[in-house]
Amino acid sequence: MDNTALPPKVVLTDAIHPEAHAMLAGEARVTTLDAGLQPAAAARALRAEIRDAQGLIVRRPLPPDLFDGPHALRGVVRHGVGLDFIPLASATRQGLPVANTLAANANAVAEYAIAAILENARRFRFFDRQVRQGNWNARGDAAATTSELRGRTLGLVLVNVARGAVIHEPDLVDALEAGRIAGAALDVFATQPLPMDSRLLNHPRVALTPHLAGTTGDAALAMGLMAVRTQLALIRGERPDHVVNRQCYEKETS
Repeated sequence: MDNTALPPKVVLTDAIHPEAHAMLAGEARVTTLDAGLQPAAAARALRAEIRDAQGLIVRRPLPPDLFDGPHALRGVVRHGVGLDFIPLASATRQGLPVANTLAANANAVAEYAIAAILENARRFRFFDRQVRQGNWNARGDAAATTSELRGRTLGLVLVNVARGAVIHEPDLVDALEAGRIAGAALDVFATQPLPMDSRLLNHPRVALTPHLAGTTGDAALAMGLMAVRTQLALIRGERPDHVVNRQCYEKETS
């Protein structure tokens, strides 16, 4: 069968916002990996799908040798910012441009950080539990256990919205228990999902969320649309500003 007249094929490792998916489907053949596949089966399916795919939009870690096998890719887009999901060095060696959706969810992450700071200072979760348990008198502890931000030094490394490796978690718990740090809010962890034996789980001054700081309805739409536009541009041979491995283009002129 002659595929030259067909629209390009783009593989999604995971679903994207419906509006972004509709935009992509208007210009490409879209294949989404089955969300129910176990990791090994998903890797096999992905290898098979990229054999004749010109684009790949990534929302999960890729096999480190994925690009070493047969593929027709002309560009890869990270639906998000972190590039640890993609074997970037391998893509660069092959002259395969990789882009991300830089800044598309920056506002969501910033608002999460602000919310985490305020929750740590005012302990909303704690007092919410007290009211639900009928302990109205817990308000008597508010003056001793809460604070305002004005006039205080704020260390944004308590509020970790980057990657889990930024913080050595056992040291963080030690600092919390010693009173050197008043509280912590973490959205990412060294091991994800967070192991159930983690000491972080039992500390009352730690707020934990499951890697969702950049995930809102608004951010999902913005990232999805940016990922689609970028992917289509890469397939057309364009060079978007947010290609992260621009050295890959050196192979075209060498």
